[in-house]
Amino acid sequence: MQFKIGKKIILLPLFLSIITGLVFPVFFVSALATYDSAQICESDAWQTECDKLSKEDCQALCNQCLNYFNQKSQQIQTEIDATGQKKKTLQNEVSTL
Repeated sequence: MQFKIGKKIILLPLFLSIITGLVFPVFFVSALATYDSAQICESDAWQTECDKLSKEDCQALCNQCLNYFNQKSQQIQTEIDATGQKKKTLQNEVSTL
């Protein structure tokens, strides 16, 4: 019985170390996700933030801004397409009048 307790005492710190090693990096990377992409990426604030971050975290922030601008571009393109379709519809309505 005493062997089982001793084994648990040895395995517990090992288990906690492994969990800590897996959780903390995720926590710090997810902290970058809390940045307001519009506020950071659409101004020069990203440069200031990168000065405070490690090279890897700065790269992650730059990738976040790239994703933000790609999404923004798709959104604008969707709006342009919808406006073009509405224009065609209105032109057809005018021509039938």
